[in-house]
Amino acid sequence: MKKLRHMGSGWLRYVTDSSLWIYLLHGDLVEKVFLLPWEFIVPDVVLVEVQWPWSWKLVTLGLKERELPSQMVIRVEEMVKKYPRHPGRIDLFALVLAIEEEAILLTGDKALRKAAIQEDIEAHGILWLLDEMVKRGAISKAEGCRSLKLMDAGNQRLPRNGFKTRLEDWCH
Repeated sequence: MKKLRHMGSGWLRYVTDSSLWIYLLHGDLVEKVFLLPWEFIVPDVVLVEVQWPWSWKLVTLGLKERELPSQMVIRVEEMVKKYPRHPGRIDLFALVLAIEEEAILLTGDKALRKAAIQEDIEAHGILWLLDEMVKRGAISKAEGCRSLKLMDAGNQRLPRNGFKTRLEDWCH
């Protein structure tokens, strides 16, 4: 895996896709995620997938929006040829930006995580993020439990084994 660029004082850069923000919206955790000492970045075309007014609110909370220059868009098109079925084109914008920024990719999309691993980019999903939020004190286990239940009620497709394990740990 590529060495990640630390920003000082433990700050790391994370590129996100829309599915991550949708999970956080359903789990009522949008404001809480910004308590982490991390920089969150999103390609502008990905942010469009998050419904307004939430896209605007995410930016006001600290989400950094990036427009990809033409050479990076060309790289996205090359990735579309490399991964013709999944992940989708818009998701690949996040992967290309993570590569360019030497950042960790946060996504709720399993196919995008697999592509990131193939591209030698560290990638994590929503359950990992919730674990980090609990571990770093951004949320309590009780808040994590509540959020998991909200995500599940909102028909978010969470990995069942990890979901059940956390429910058992955080809800009792």
